[in-house]
Amino acid sequence: MRSEKISFAGVALLAGSRCGDGTTTGPRSCTSSSCHGTAQMAGLDLRSGPSYASLVSVRATSEPILRVIPGDPDGSYLVIKLEGRQSVGDRMPQTGSPLDTVDLTNIRNWISQGALNN
Repeated sequence: MRSEKISFAGVALLAGSRCGDGTTTGPRSCTSSSCHGTAQMAGLDLRSGPSYASLVSVRATSEPILRVIPGDPDGSYLVIKLEGRQSVGDRMPQTGSPLDTVDLTNIRNWISQGALNN
């Protein structure tokens, strides 16, 4: 599998259009008001601006794991939740279908490449 260079902006776009209840920017949206937007479920704010600081090298609230560990997608709680490997709570997104292989690979590649804020 070829590893494409992925930016944080690209990952943020996935959050804005790929998971949740569809109240903001697409058929699904992590940043809907009832999920990781204004509601900040689990203390996670994925709206433009605070998303990086809320996600990278920050401890998850439900398990003692960092949400994103730069360079370690398998150990990052974000990937664990998206893949349904968590021991607490539900797979993300809770509504709609799971992320497809392309989107999940892009997130994994961004984390593997150091989870840069670019």
